[in-house]
Parts: sequence; C-alpha cells; structure tokens
Amino acid sequence: MILFTVPLVVALISVSRIRWYPTGDMAQAELHVSGFFAHPPLVGAAGRIGAVFEPYGQGSHPGPAMWFALLPFYLLTGRASFGMELGMTMMQLAFLVATVAVVRRLIGGIGGLLTAVVGAVLVCSMGPTVFLEPWNPWGGVFSFFCFVALCWGIACGRHRWLPAAAFCGFFAVQCHAGYALLVGAALAAMVVLLVVRWRRGDREGLQRSWWMAVAVTVVMWTPPIIDQLRRNPGNLRILWRHFTSSTEADGTPRAFVGIGAALKALAGELSLPGPWLRGDFRQPTAAPNVIGLVVAIAIIGFTVRLLLIQRDGDRREMLIRLFVLLGGLTAVGIVSTSRVFGEFYDYVIRWWWLIVAWMFLGCALVLVRRLHTNVVVVGALVVGALTSGLATAHALGRQNPGERNGRIVGGIDALIRPRLVQQDHYLLRWDDPLTLGGVAFGMVLDLEKHGYHVGVDSADAAGALPHRVLPEANADAVLWVVLGDANIDRFRTRTDVTELGYFDPRSEGEKTRSDALRQSIIDQLGALGKSCLAPKIDEQYGLSAIVLGSSSVPASVVTTAGHYYDLGLPAAVFQLPPSAPPTSAPAPAC
Repeated sequence: MILFTVPLVVALISVSRIRWYPTGDMAQAELHVSGFFAHPPLVGAAGRIGAVFEPYGQGSHPGPAMWFALLPFYLLTGRASFGMELGMTMMQLAFLVATVAVVRRLIGGIGGLLTAVVGAVLVCSMGPTVFLEPWNPWGGVFSFFCFVALCWGIACGRHRWLPAAAFCGFFAVQCHAGYALLVGAALAAMVVLLVVRWRRGDREGLQRSWWMAVAVTVVMWTPPIIDQLRRNPGNLRILWRHFTSSTEADGTPRAFVGIGAALKALAGELSLPGPWLRGDFRQPTAAPNVIGLVVAIAIIGFTVRLLLIQRDGDRREMLIRLFVLLGGLTAVGIVSTSRVFGEFYDYVIRWWWLIVAWMFLGCALVLVRRLHTNVVVVGALVVGALTSGLATAHALGRQNPGERNGRIVGGIDALIRPRLVQQDHYLLRWDDPLTLGGVAFGMVLDLEKHGYHVGVDSADAAGALPHRVLPEANADAVLWVVLGDANIDRFRTRTDVTELGYFDPRSEGEKTRSDALRQSIIDQLGALGKSCLAPKIDEQYGLSAIVLGSSSVPASVVTTAGHYYDLGLPAAVFQLPPSAPPTSAPAPAC
C-alpha cells in the first residue's frame, strides 16, 4: 500500500506545518464534529438543498456517517483542526485499502495489484484535495469505489459481503445525496440476486448475511430518522420535497439538465485520457474529446468481445458479471445525471470518475490474462511507482484548504477577542461579497474554540447546526463581519456601531493591484453599457457570483473579476446593539 501512503503522508506533513483556520464548508464540517458529544450530529453537511421550509429552510445531505469517521482523529489530535485533515486522509485510505483487499480476495493477487495501481492513479489525479478537505462531496468518493467492488463480489456469490456493501453504499449516500440513485439501484439488484438464490435453495448463511445488512441499515439511518422525528420539518422531508418537486421555491418549473446533457457529460468522462487519469476538473457541459471517446469505446468494446469468446470457466463468468454491473451503473448514472438541476458543477457527478476507472480496470483484468504474470507485475509496479511519484510531487508544499480566508480569520479574531466578553452571547452576521459567508463560519468556529458564545440566525442552522441558532432577542450584542473597503466604509458612517478590528491580508503591492482591477471591472461594465451592474462587486455574495458565472455580468468581465477575487478583501468586525437596523449594500439598478 506504499503506492497510496507516501503521497498522502507528504501532504499531511506539508499542511501540518502551519496552523489551519478552516472557513466555509471546512469550518461547518468541524462545527459538526466539535460539538459531537453535547449535540450529536444527526444529519450530514449543509447543501444546496431546500430553502422553502421554515424555520430551518436549508437542507443537509442525508446522514452523519462522515462525522463519526472523523471524530476519533479529531479527538486524537486534541480537537485541532488538523485532526479533520488527518481523519479525512485515514478514512479515504481505509476505503482504498479495503477495495484492493476485496478484489484480491475475489479474483487473486494480480487483480489486487491492478486495483492498487488504479487506486494510485486516482490518488494522483484527484490530488491531495480529496484526501485533506473534510468536504462532504469528497467523503463518499472512495467508499463508493469500494462499494462497486463489494457488489461485484455479491454478484459472484459472496453474499456475506452484503453488510459491508450496505455500509459503504450508505456511507457515500450520507456524505452526498448524489449517490442515492446509484447506490439504491445497485443494492436493490443485489437483494434481488439474493432472493433468487434463496428460492433456488442456495441458503447457506444467506439469512445471516441478510439480517446483518438490515442491522447495518438500521444503525446507519437511525440518526436521520431521529432528526426527522425531533423537528418539523425534518431533514428527510426537506430532501424528499427538494428532489421530487417539479418546481423551484418561487413556483417556476424546475429545469433539469436532461438526457442530452447527461450523455455529453458521460462522453467527457469516458474519453481517453479522461478526467480520472488527467485530474482535469472539467465542467460537465464542456465538449468531449471525440477522438478520445472513440478510442475508449473501442477499447471497452474489444475487451467485452474478447471476454465473450473466451471459454475458461469461473473467472470469465466473474468478469462478465463485473461488466454487467458497470453497465447497469452507467445506465443509472445517465438517469441520475439527467435529473441534476441548478448549477451543473463537476463535483456533483464525481462518481463518474469511479465508474469509468472501474471500466478500464475491468478491461485490464481481461487483457492482462494474455500476458505473462511477471510482465504484468513488473509493468504494474512501474506504472504505480511513477504515478505515486507524481502524486508525491503534487503533495510537496501543499497548503491548507482556503489558506487566504483562513489568514483573515486568524488575523481578525486575534484583534477582536480581547474586546469581547466571554460571558456574553453574540449573534454573528455578515456582509460578504467574496467568501459566501466562509470567513464568518470560520470565526464562529474559532471564537467557540476560545470559549466565546457565538450564534447565528435560523437561516444558517444547517451550516452551524440548530443548537447554535441564537434569537436576536437573546443576544447581548450583534457582531457584523464585513468584507471589502466599500462595505466597511458604509458601516463606519453609522453612529451606533463599534469597530472591533480591521485586518487586510494583502500586501501593499496586492492592494494597489486590487484597486486597479476593481476599477477595471467598473470601466469594462461602463464600456459595455452595463454600469448598473457595478454594485454587484459589493453585494452580498455578489463577487463570488460574478466569478462563478452565475450572475448577469458579461463573460468578458469574469476573468478580471477572478483576478480581483484571488487577491482577497480586507475584513472588519463591528459590534451593534440587538435590534439595530442592518446596513445593506445598494441594490443594482438593473
């Protein structure tokens, strides 16, 4: 397993050298784990889910499996944020090693070696990010990889693997709801297979496997069910309404990407060399490499034909069942992709990397049978060593996730803590065009670690958890985290605020360049006759919307805005009395 461990150890050493201040989704992840014993998390991470229910409008991903997996390492490191990175790495490594062990047990040592090489390729292509960031879309990646191996084993008669398959599959679903259709369909198929075997009289140990799988299911889904029973609406209800509704919250028809876009996304993932090999975080809407797609289809087609004409018993049958399983997952994956709505990002369908990797692993398992064993072993070790070396090179000098925003949290919190009263309860709000509230969530986490009582509004309960919701009437003061000089200056004009601290992470040169880029954005909009869009730069989440391309700002401005975004913004914290009127950025005139 040295193919996996060397680059991951190097990445962990690299990030451990500097104290990490998690922000955004990373801070929310630690907020779920840090209060584990006093307020056990019952659901997963907050997602782009819901927003139509009250009082907790935003929904979360289905379950807390990832928080349970990260907790031991978080405690082992004395509740340091680094423990989240360590836990994430160990969790992913465990699923990778388990996958290799499953395939080796099923089809022999060469199969295990080739699986290890494919695992090393994925470690390299996905990079340290997937192993370090405690972000829920990454949490299910390698549990799903292992899930496919276990389902293959069940299809080949290993019914005792059903409880493990249920665990790995449900783990992926609880991390990210996007796995639900794939895992549900595969598990349903496995259950049908077991029922058929039962009816044929092949019952030895099958009943025990079934009830163990049922027990795993009950244990894993008890927390979400408790959440559903404890609050109204519960998260399961929010998920159900969100994914079954045909309309958006405002009543407009929901626009799904459709079968055409799903096939286009699959074509881009399947092409050789595909994203799972290159580590290319491509947009699913990007045009596929047609030549690479034809080559990939030719390789898979040739392999399947070769497999079908072979006549060598059980091993051939096992590989046929693997391709049948992968064909079924591909069909379900197309349907699942076609039902995506909202912004169509790569991470939403990251499971395609695993399915495609399994396809070419299956091809390798078929094709190497015509080669001498020593040639296969030497070739696999060479490829694995080269891939591991590249992954190690990528890991050298790795920075913590969200390093820029983390510097803001560390800098501003050090300034304001001496001016806060530990016995008081503070409601934290933000005016943030840049980080989608990421700095604010990082401050909630850091201040809580230092013993301060900080809460959020009910609209942010999914990210911070309901027990951190603080009604304004119960707060001793309101803290506003404000990013950007224009917004900070607007707060400074008020007579009812106290400025607690100001921090600018930029160097003098970066400040000069930032001002020039800001003016360039305004000038470009003016030249395009869209000066009315300039206030979006300072709107709540407005700069992020420009950079992500989800606003009405022309595409020609997005590149300049991206450079401006990369430099960051200064931050200030203001204290206001409860019930003080908010200070809002002016709305765009168009």
